[in-house]
Amino acid sequence: MDYGTTMIMAHRGYSAAAPENTIPAFQKCIDNRFTAAELDVQMLADGTIVVLHDDNLKRTAGIDKNVWEVTYSEIKDLDNGSFFDKSYAGTTIPTAGFRLDCQRRGYDEKACKPQCRCDTYQ
Repeated sequence: MDYGTTMIMAHRGYSAAAPENTIPAFQKCIDNRFTAAELDVQMLADGTIVVLHDDNLKRTAGIDKNVWEVTYSEIKDLDNGSFFDKSYAGTTIPTAGFRLDCQRRGYDEKACKPQCRCDTYQ
């Protein structure tokens, strides 16, 4: 690790400016030239991997269901943005495949590339 380089990491995407762990939050990271973005993933009952922090959908999507109890077809159209601000109404829960969408739409490969990183702080 190069300790001489400052890295600007966005938590759950740019979650101060858009609903956490959503495409708008990751787009804002790209637009604002963050070095990287941290995200969370959960597995649904049907095995679909979604980008979501909580193991329950109540806080962000308004339904009191655990992620392991629902399938993607049951949640794909849920509003996962209004909890943050009404201007994000209709924002959905992305699947882990959203990175492919980033590439297809011509975003910077480096900005969309997921990273797995474990640092030990002493």
